Amino acid sequence: MSVLCNELSGERIVVGSTCVKRVLGIDAPAIDRSLDAIERDPLRSVNKAILDVAFDGGWITRYEFDFYCNTRSKRKLTPKQEAFKRKVNGKILRGLVADEELQVG
Repeated sequence: MSVLCNELSGERIVVGSTCVKRVLGIDAPAIDRSLDAIERDPLRSVNKAILDVAFDGGWITRYEFDFYCNTRSKRKLTPKQEAFKRKVNGKILRGLVADEELQVG
């Protein structure tokens, strides 16, 4: 279940994942799986849909988005890349948690 909040009126409504997908085009179960995965292992990769949501939502920069797209499927990262990926995953995680109440309006 998700809470949709109209930014203009402040009204809120609780909806299921089917409604979220239909209205916002976001797969709520995929968000939950990605959230769980990067909470357990900060070096795991989120899927492209979550990455798009993070970039479109302003949670990550263009540079971070491009870096993530280029390293998502790599098995071995340098220590510097690992540190940067942890940082980006942290930003995505904070964005997902902060955006638990999905904003529409």
